[in-house]
Amino acid sequence: MRIPRLTTAALLSPRRAIVAAAILHVLLTVSVFSVGRLGLFPSQINRDGIGEFARDGYRFRDQANSLADALTEGEVGSWIKDNTTFHAKVLSLDFALMRPLFGSNILAAEPVNLFYYLAILALCFSLARVVAGRRAAWLASAIVGLWPSLLLHTTQFMRDPLIIMTILALLLVLARLLKKTQTWRSAAIGGVMGTPACFLLWMCRREIWPVVGAIIVLGLMLLLIRILRERKLLAWNLAVIGLLCVLTIAVPRIMRSPKPLLPEKMNDFRRNPDPSFLGVLTWTRKEFIRESREKSGSMIDADINFSNRADVIKYIPRALEIGYLSPFPTMWFTAGYNVGMIGRLVGGVETLLTYMIEALACVFVWRRRRHLNTWLMFLTTTIGVLALGIVVVNLGTLYRMRYPFWILMVIMAAGTLTSRRGYLSRKRTASLTPALSEQLQSD
Repeated sequence: MRIPRLTTAALLSPRRAIVAAAILHVLLTVSVFSVGRLGLFPSQINRDGIGEFARDGYRFRDQANSLADALTEGEVGSWIKDNTTFHAKVLSLDFALMRPLFGSNILAAEPVNLFYYLAILALCFSLARVVAGRRAAWLASAIVGLWPSLLLHTTQFMRDPLIIMTILALLLVLARLLKKTQTWRSAAIGGVMGTPACFLLWMCRREIWPVVGAIIVLGLMLLLIRILRERKLLAWNLAVIGLLCVLTIAVPRIMRSPKPLLPEKMNDFRRNPDPSFLGVLTWTRKEFIRESREKSGSMIDADINFSNRADVIKYIPRALEIGYLSPFPTMWFTAGYNVGMIGRLVGGVETLLTYMIEALACVFVWRRRRHLNTWLMFLTTTIGVLALGIVVVNLGTLYRMRYPFWILMVIMAAGTLTSRRGYLSRKRTASLTPALSEQLQSD
Protein backbone atom coordinates (compact mmCIF):
# COMPACT_ATOMS: atom_id res chain seq x y z
CA MET A 1 0.00 0.00 0.00
CA ARG A 2 1.40 3.38 -0.96
CA ILE A 3 1.17 5.98 1.77
CA PRO A 4 1.03 9.53 0.33
CA ARG A 5 3.11 12.28 1.84
CA LEU A 6 1.03 15.07 3.31
CA THR A 7 3.55 17.82 2.73
CA THR A 8 2.75 21.48 2.22
CA ALA A 9 3.85 21.25 -1.41
CA ALA A 10 1.40 18.39 -2.01
CA LEU A 11 -1.50 20.23 -0.43
CA LEU A 12 -0.82 23.60 -2.03
CA SER A 13 0.54 24.12 -5.53
CA PRO A 14 2.42 27.31 -6.43
CA ARG A 15 -0.41 28.37 -8.74
CA ARG A 16 -3.00 28.03 -5.98
CA ALA A 17 -0.74 29.85 -3.56
CA ILE A 18 -0.35 32.78 -5.96
CA VAL A 19 -4.12 32.98 -6.50
CA ALA A 20 -4.75 32.89 -2.73
CA ALA A 21 -2.14 35.62 -2.18
CA ALA A 22 -3.68 37.77 -4.90
CA ILE A 23 -7.16 37.45 -3.38
CA LEU A 24 -5.79 38.32 0.06
CA HIS A 25 -4.06 41.44 -1.26
CA VAL A 26 -7.07 42.69 -3.17
CA LEU A 27 -9.34 42.17 -0.16
CA LEU A 28 -6.91 44.01 2.11
CA THR A 29 -6.61 46.94 -0.29
CA VAL A 30 -10.38 47.23 -0.55
CA SER A 31 -10.63 47.03 3.25
CA VAL A 32 -8.04 49.78 3.80
CA PHE A 33 -9.77 51.98 1.22
CA SER A 34 -13.15 51.33 2.86
CA VAL A 35 -11.81 52.23 6.30
CA GLY A 36 -10.52 55.50 4.89
CA ARG A 37 -13.64 56.32 2.90
CA LEU A 38 -15.91 55.59 5.89
CA GLY A 39 -13.74 57.77 8.13
CA LEU A 40 -13.26 55.06 10.77
CA PHE A 41 -9.70 56.18 11.58
CA PRO A 42 -9.43 59.61 9.97
CA SER A 43 -6.21 60.49 11.78
CA GLN A 44 -4.47 57.40 10.38
CA ILE A 45 -6.03 56.72 6.95
CA ASN A 46 -7.45 59.39 4.66
CA ARG A 47 -10.38 59.06 2.24
CA ASP A 48 -8.13 57.80 -0.57
CA GLY A 49 -6.72 55.01 1.61
CA ILE A 50 -3.34 56.66 2.15
CA GLY A 51 -2.01 55.91 5.62
CA GLU A 52 -0.02 58.23 7.85
CA PHE A 53 2.53 55.41 8.14
CA ALA A 54 3.23 55.93 4.42
CA ARG A 55 3.26 59.71 4.12
CA ASP A 56 5.63 59.63 1.14
CA GLY A 57 2.69 58.20 -0.75
CA TYR A 58 1.17 61.68 -1.04
CA ARG A 59 4.18 62.86 -3.01
CA PHE A 60 4.23 59.82 -5.28
CA ARG A 61 0.49 60.09 -5.85
CA ASP A 62 0.84 63.75 -6.89
CA GLN A 63 3.73 62.92 -9.23
CA ALA A 64 1.78 60.05 -10.78
CA ASN A 65 -1.24 62.28 -11.28
CA SER A 66 0.82 64.93 -13.05
CA LEU A 67 2.48 62.36 -15.32
CA ALA A 68 -0.86 60.66 -16.03
CA ASP A 69 -2.27 64.03 -17.09
CA ALA A 70 0.63 64.41 -19.50
CA LEU A 71 -0.07 60.98 -20.99
CA THR A 72 -3.78 61.58 -21.40
CA GLU A 73 -3.03 64.88 -23.15
CA GLY A 74 -0.63 63.15 -25.54
CA GLU A 75 2.53 64.76 -24.12
CA VAL A 76 4.58 61.57 -24.24
CA GLY A 77 7.83 63.49 -24.71
CA SER A 78 7.40 65.42 -21.48
CA TRP A 79 6.55 62.15 -19.70
CA ILE A 80 9.80 60.60 -20.93
CA LYS A 81 11.93 63.63 -20.04
CA ASP A 82 10.44 64.08 -16.59
CA ASN A 83 13.02 63.50 -13.84
CA THR A 84 10.69 61.94 -11.28
CA THR A 85 11.47 58.46 -10.02
CA PHE A 86 10.77 55.39 -12.13
CA HIS A 87 8.23 54.26 -9.54
CA ALA A 88 6.12 57.38 -10.11
CA LYS A 89 6.24 56.82 -13.88
CA VAL A 90 5.00 53.25 -13.47
CA LEU A 91 2.18 54.52 -11.27
CA SER A 92 1.29 57.13 -13.88
CA LEU A 93 0.82 54.42 -16.52
CA ASP A 94 -1.50 52.64 -14.13
CA PHE A 95 -3.32 55.88 -13.31
CA ALA A 96 -3.87 56.65 -17.00
CA LEU A 97 -5.91 53.45 -17.24
CA MET A 98 -7.45 53.05 -13.78
CA ARG A 99 -8.01 56.63 -12.61
CA PRO A 100 -11.17 57.13 -14.71
CA LEU A 101 -12.69 54.13 -12.92
CA PHE A 102 -11.55 54.59 -9.32
CA GLY A 103 -10.01 58.05 -8.96
CA SER A 104 -6.59 58.84 -7.51
CA ASN A 105 -6.68 56.37 -4.63
CA ILE A 106 -5.08 53.08 -3.65
CA LEU A 107 -7.65 51.10 -5.67
CA ALA A 108 -6.26 52.66 -8.84
CA ALA A 109 -2.74 51.63 -7.81
CA GLU A 110 -3.74 48.06 -6.95
CA PRO A 111 -2.66 46.46 -10.28
CA VAL A 112 0.90 47.73 -9.81
CA ASN A 113 0.99 47.01 -6.08
CA LEU A 114 -0.43 43.52 -6.59
CA PHE A 115 2.27 42.77 -9.16
CA TYR A 116 4.99 43.92 -6.74
CA TYR A 117 3.51 41.85 -3.90
CA LEU A 118 3.26 38.65 -5.94
CA ALA A 119 6.73 39.19 -7.41
CA ILE A 120 8.17 39.56 -3.91
CA LEU A 121 6.58 36.27 -2.85
CA ALA A 122 7.73 34.46 -6.00
CA LEU A 123 11.30 35.74 -5.66
CA CYS A 124 11.34 34.97 -1.93
CA PHE A 125 10.22 31.41 -2.71
CA SER A 126 12.83 30.96 -5.45
CA LEU A 127 15.66 32.39 -3.36
CA ALA A 128 14.73 30.33 -0.30
CA ARG A 129 14.52 27.17 -2.40
CA VAL A 130 18.06 27.74 -3.70
CA VAL A 131 19.47 28.57 -0.27
CA ALA A 132 17.51 26.40 2.15
CA GLY A 133 15.27 23.96 0.26
CA ARG A 134 11.66 23.70 -0.86
CA ARG A 135 10.04 23.36 2.58
CA ALA A 136 11.90 26.44 3.80
CA ALA A 137 10.72 28.27 0.67
CA TRP A 138 7.07 27.58 1.50
CA LEU A 139 7.47 28.65 5.11
CA ALA A 140 9.46 31.80 4.31
CA SER A 141 6.98 32.86 1.62
CA ALA A 142 4.06 32.38 4.02
CA ILE A 143 5.74 34.49 6.72
CA VAL A 144 6.61 37.27 4.27
CA GLY A 145 3.20 37.19 2.61
CA LEU A 146 1.30 37.46 5.89
CA TRP A 147 3.61 39.88 7.75
CA PRO A 148 1.19 42.67 8.78
CA SER A 149 3.28 45.80 8.27
CA LEU A 150 4.84 44.64 5.00
CA LEU A 151 1.46 43.55 3.66
CA LEU A 152 -0.05 46.90 4.63
CA HIS A 153 2.77 48.88 3.03
CA THR A 154 2.20 47.08 -0.28
CA THR A 155 -1.29 48.62 -0.49
CA GLN A 156 0.13 52.16 -0.58
CA PHE A 157 1.83 54.38 -3.18
CA MET A 158 5.29 53.56 -1.79
CA ARG A 159 8.31 52.57 -3.87
CA ASP A 160 9.63 50.14 -1.24
CA PRO A 161 7.91 47.05 -2.74
CA LEU A 162 9.63 47.72 -6.07
CA ILE A 163 12.99 48.05 -4.31
CA ILE A 164 12.42 44.84 -2.33
CA MET A 165 11.57 43.04 -5.57
CA THR A 166 14.72 44.20 -7.36
CA ILE A 167 17.05 43.41 -4.44
CA LEU A 168 15.62 39.89 -4.17
CA ALA A 169 16.03 39.43 -7.93
CA LEU A 170 19.69 40.48 -7.72
CA LEU A 171 20.33 38.13 -4.80
CA LEU A 172 18.62 35.27 -6.61
CA VAL A 173 21.07 35.72 -9.50
CA LEU A 174 24.03 35.69 -7.10
CA ALA A 175 22.72 32.69 -5.16
CA ARG A 176 22.40 30.65 -8.34
CA LEU A 177 25.93 31.56 -9.34
CA LEU A 178 27.23 30.23 -6.03
CA LYS A 179 25.28 26.97 -6.16
CA LYS A 180 24.98 25.92 -9.80
CA THR A 181 27.34 25.70 -12.74
CA GLN A 182 25.90 28.01 -15.35
CA THR A 183 25.38 27.19 -19.00
CA TRP A 184 25.17 29.90 -21.62
CA ARG A 185 21.36 29.79 -21.37
CA SER A 186 21.22 30.08 -17.58
CA ALA A 187 23.90 32.78 -17.72
CA ALA A 188 21.76 34.71 -20.22
CA ILE A 189 18.79 34.42 -17.86
CA GLY A 190 20.97 35.70 -15.00
CA GLY A 191 22.08 38.65 -17.10
CA VAL A 192 18.50 39.44 -18.11
CA MET A 193 17.46 39.44 -14.44
CA GLY A 194 20.48 41.23 -13.02
CA THR A 195 20.81 44.07 -15.52
CA PRO A 196 17.33 45.61 -15.12
CA ALA A 197 17.55 45.04 -11.37
CA CYS A 198 20.65 47.25 -11.21
CA PHE A 199 19.09 49.96 -13.37
CA LEU A 200 15.85 49.90 -11.37
CA LEU A 201 17.69 50.23 -8.06
CA TRP A 202 19.57 53.25 -9.39
CA MET A 203 16.44 54.90 -10.76
CA CYS A 204 14.33 54.28 -7.65
CA ARG A 205 16.76 54.82 -4.76
CA ARG A 206 20.24 55.70 -5.91
CA GLU A 207 21.38 56.51 -2.37
CA ILE A 208 21.67 52.76 -1.67
CA TRP A 209 23.97 52.23 -4.66
CA PRO A 210 27.07 51.72 -2.43
CA VAL A 211 25.19 48.89 -0.73
CA VAL A 212 24.34 47.35 -4.12
CA GLY A 213 27.98 47.58 -5.16
CA ALA A 214 29.12 45.98 -1.90
CA ILE A 215 26.68 43.08 -2.39
CA ILE A 216 27.93 42.44 -5.94
CA VAL A 217 31.58 42.55 -4.82
CA LEU A 218 30.66 40.14 -2.03
CA GLY A 219 29.15 37.81 -4.62
CA LEU A 220 32.35 38.02 -6.69
CA MET A 221 34.54 37.12 -3.68
CA LEU A 222 32.35 34.16 -2.76
CA LEU A 223 32.34 32.92 -6.37
CA LEU A 224 36.15 33.08 -6.42
CA ILE A 225 36.17 30.97 -3.25
CA ARG A 226 33.94 28.42 -4.99
CA ILE A 227 36.27 28.35 -8.00
CA LEU A 228 39.27 27.72 -5.74
CA ARG A 229 37.38 25.00 -3.88
CA GLU A 230 36.24 23.13 -6.97
CA ARG A 231 39.32 23.96 -9.08
CA LYS A 232 37.10 24.75 -12.04
CA LEU A 233 37.00 27.95 -14.05
CA LEU A 234 33.16 28.25 -14.14
CA ALA A 235 33.41 30.59 -17.12
CA TRP A 236 29.70 31.38 -17.48
CA ASN A 237 29.38 32.07 -13.75
CA LEU A 238 32.28 34.50 -14.03
CA ALA A 239 30.69 36.10 -17.09
CA VAL A 240 27.51 36.92 -15.17
CA ILE A 241 29.28 38.28 -12.10
CA GLY A 242 31.62 40.23 -14.40
CA LEU A 243 28.60 41.82 -16.07
CA LEU A 244 27.20 42.84 -12.67
CA CYS A 245 30.56 44.31 -11.64
CA VAL A 246 30.69 46.33 -14.85
CA LEU A 247 27.17 47.57 -14.17
CA THR A 248 28.16 48.90 -10.74
CA ILE A 249 30.49 51.30 -12.56
CA ALA A 250 28.53 51.80 -15.77
CA VAL A 251 25.04 52.45 -14.44
CA PRO A 252 25.90 55.75 -12.67
CA ARG A 253 27.74 56.90 -15.79
CA ILE A 254 24.94 55.91 -18.15
CA MET A 255 22.26 57.44 -15.96
CA ARG A 256 24.05 60.78 -15.71
CA SER A 257 20.93 62.88 -15.38
CA PRO A 258 20.81 63.71 -11.66
CA LYS A 259 17.59 63.74 -9.73
CA PRO A 260 16.70 67.38 -9.14
CA LEU A 261 17.39 68.54 -5.62
CA LEU A 262 15.11 70.78 -3.65
CA PRO A 263 16.51 74.30 -3.27
CA GLU A 264 17.35 73.83 0.40
CA LYS A 265 19.05 70.49 -0.40
CA MET A 266 21.07 72.15 -3.16
CA ASN A 267 22.22 74.85 -0.76
CA ASP A 268 23.22 72.24 1.83
CA PHE A 269 25.12 70.29 -0.82
CA ARG A 270 27.00 73.40 -1.93
CA ARG A 271 27.98 74.07 1.66
CA ASN A 272 29.26 70.48 1.87
CA PRO A 273 30.90 69.84 -1.50
CA ASP A 274 33.06 66.94 -0.22
CA PRO A 275 32.67 64.17 -2.85
CA SER A 276 34.48 61.56 -0.75
CA PHE A 277 32.71 58.58 0.79
CA LEU A 278 32.82 60.21 4.23
CA GLY A 279 31.49 63.49 2.85
CA VAL A 280 28.55 61.84 1.08
CA LEU A 281 27.78 59.68 4.12
CA THR A 282 27.85 62.67 6.47
CA TRP A 283 25.70 64.80 4.15
CA THR A 284 23.17 61.97 3.68
CA ARG A 285 22.84 61.47 7.44
CA LYS A 286 22.35 65.20 7.96
CA GLU A 287 19.59 65.19 5.34
CA PHE A 288 17.83 62.32 7.09
CA ILE A 289 18.07 64.23 10.38
CA ARG A 290 16.72 67.43 8.83
CA GLU A 291 13.83 65.72 7.06
CA SER A 292 12.98 63.61 10.11
CA ARG A 293 12.70 66.69 12.31
CA GLU A 294 10.22 68.15 9.85
CA LYS A 295 8.10 65.01 9.28
CA SER A 296 8.63 62.67 12.24
CA GLY A 297 9.21 62.71 15.98
CA SER A 298 10.54 59.13 16.10
CA MET A 299 14.29 59.45 15.76
CA ILE A 300 17.30 57.54 17.03
CA ASP A 301 20.64 59.25 17.77
CA ALA A 302 19.66 62.39 15.89
CA ASP A 303 22.28 64.36 17.84
CA ILE A 304 25.18 62.31 16.48
CA ASN A 305 27.17 63.41 13.41
CA PHE A 306 30.45 62.23 11.94
CA SER A 307 33.47 64.48 11.50
CA ASN A 308 36.04 61.85 10.49
CA ARG A 309 36.43 58.17 9.69
CA ALA A 310 37.18 57.30 13.30
CA ASP A 311 33.72 58.54 14.30
CA VAL A 312 32.12 56.23 11.73
CA ILE A 313 34.18 53.23 12.87
CA LYS A 314 33.32 53.84 16.51
CA TYR A 315 29.64 54.05 15.63
CA ILE A 316 29.54 50.66 13.83
CA PRO A 317 28.49 48.59 16.91
CA ARG A 318 25.70 51.05 17.66
CA ALA A 319 24.65 51.08 14.00
CA LEU A 320 24.38 47.27 14.00
CA GLU A 321 22.34 47.44 17.19
CA ILE A 322 19.96 49.95 15.60
CA GLY A 323 19.76 48.07 12.30
CA TYR A 324 19.07 44.67 13.83
CA LEU A 325 17.14 45.48 17.01
CA SER A 326 15.18 48.72 16.58
CA PRO A 327 12.55 49.68 17.54
CA PHE A 328 13.81 48.91 21.03
CA PRO A 329 11.45 47.59 23.74
CA THR A 330 11.31 51.01 25.40
CA MET A 331 9.64 52.34 22.24
CA TRP A 332 6.95 49.67 21.95
CA PHE A 333 4.53 51.22 24.40
CA THR A 334 4.80 54.89 23.43
CA ALA A 335 2.63 56.48 20.74
CA GLY A 336 4.37 56.89 17.40
CA TYR A 337 4.47 60.24 15.64
CA ASN A 338 2.66 58.95 12.53
CA VAL A 339 1.34 55.51 13.55
CA GLY A 340 0.01 56.23 17.04
CA MET A 341 -0.17 53.72 19.88
CA ILE A 342 -1.68 50.89 17.84
CA GLY A 343 1.05 51.14 15.24
CA ARG A 344 3.74 51.05 17.89
CA LEU A 345 2.18 48.01 19.57
CA VAL A 346 2.02 46.18 16.25
CA GLY A 347 5.61 47.18 15.60
CA GLY A 348 6.56 45.87 19.05
CA VAL A 349 4.97 42.48 18.38
CA GLU A 350 6.67 42.29 14.98
CA THR A 351 10.01 43.27 16.49
CA LEU A 352 9.70 40.60 19.18
CA LEU A 353 9.04 38.03 16.45
CA THR A 354 11.97 39.47 14.50
CA TYR A 355 14.25 38.82 17.47
CA MET A 356 13.18 35.17 17.30
CA ILE A 357 13.74 35.13 13.55
CA GLU A 358 17.23 36.57 14.02
CA ALA A 359 18.08 33.92 16.62
CA LEU A 360 16.92 31.15 14.26
CA ALA A 361 18.90 32.76 11.43
CA CYS A 362 22.04 32.59 13.59
CA VAL A 363 21.44 28.86 14.07
CA PHE A 364 21.10 28.50 10.30
CA VAL A 365 24.41 30.30 9.73
CA TRP A 366 26.20 28.04 12.21
CA ARG A 367 24.74 24.81 10.86
CA ARG A 368 25.39 25.71 7.22
CA ARG A 369 28.58 27.69 7.66
CA ARG A 370 30.34 25.69 4.92
CA HIS A 371 27.77 26.77 2.31
CA LEU A 372 28.68 29.91 0.34
CA ASN A 373 25.05 30.94 -0.05
CA THR A 374 24.75 31.08 3.72
CA TRP A 375 27.48 33.71 3.83
CA LEU A 376 25.88 35.59 0.94
CA MET A 377 22.64 35.86 2.93
CA PHE A 378 24.27 36.67 6.26
CA LEU A 379 26.79 39.22 5.00
CA THR A 380 24.25 40.91 2.73
CA THR A 381 21.94 41.30 5.72
CA THR A 382 24.79 42.71 7.79
CA ILE A 383 25.83 45.16 5.07
CA GLY A 384 22.26 46.35 4.66
CA VAL A 385 21.35 46.86 8.31
CA LEU A 386 24.75 48.44 9.01
CA ALA A 387 24.26 50.99 6.23
CA LEU A 388 20.75 51.79 7.49
CA GLY A 389 21.92 52.08 11.09
CA ILE A 390 24.67 54.52 10.13
CA VAL A 391 22.62 56.78 7.88
CA VAL A 392 18.92 56.57 8.76
CA VAL A 393 17.71 58.17 12.00
CA ASN A 394 13.96 58.07 11.32
CA LEU A 395 12.51 54.97 12.95
CA GLY A 396 9.67 54.50 10.47
CA THR A 397 11.93 54.94 7.44
CA LEU A 398 14.49 52.51 8.83
CA TYR A 399 11.75 49.98 9.60
CA ARG A 400 10.44 49.82 6.04
CA MET A 401 13.84 50.17 4.33
CA ARG A 402 15.00 47.12 6.31
CA TYR A 403 12.41 44.82 4.68
CA PRO A 404 14.71 43.38 1.94
CA PHE A 405 17.30 42.35 4.52
CA TRP A 406 14.65 41.19 6.98
CA ILE A 407 13.33 38.84 4.29
CA LEU A 408 16.80 37.27 4.07
CA MET A 409 16.67 36.63 7.81
CA VAL A 410 13.23 35.06 7.42
CA ILE A 411 14.61 32.71 4.76
CA MET A 412 17.45 31.62 7.04
CA ALA A 413 15.08 31.20 10.00
CA ALA A 414 12.74 29.10 7.84
CA GLY A 415 15.72 26.96 6.91
CA THR A 416 16.39 26.32 10.59
CA LEU A 417 12.76 25.48 11.37
CA THR A 418 12.31 23.13 8.44
CA SER A 419 15.59 21.35 9.04
CA ARG A 420 14.59 20.78 12.66
CA ARG A 421 11.20 19.60 11.50
CA GLY A 422 12.87 17.22 9.10
CA TYR A 423 14.97 15.79 11.92
CA LEU A 424 11.89 15.20 14.03
CA SER A 425 10.12 13.60 11.07
CA ARG A 426 12.98 11.17 10.54
CA LYS A 427 13.08 10.39 14.25
CA ARG A 428 9.32 9.76 14.28
CA THR A 429 9.56 7.60 11.17
CA ALA A 430 12.34 5.52 12.72
CA SER A 431 10.11 4.75 15.71
CA LEU A 432 7.46 3.12 13.47
CA THR A 433 7.48 -0.52 12.52
CA PRO A 434 10.36 -1.44 10.18
CA ALA A 435 8.03 -2.27 7.28
CA LEU A 436 6.11 1.01 7.53
CA SER A 437 9.32 2.96 7.99
CA GLU A 438 10.79 1.38 4.87
CA GLN A 439 7.61 2.15 2.91
CA LEU A 440 7.63 5.82 3.96
CA GLN A 441 11.28 6.26 3.08
CA SER A 442 10.82 4.59 -0.33
CA ASP A 443 7.90 6.90 -1.12
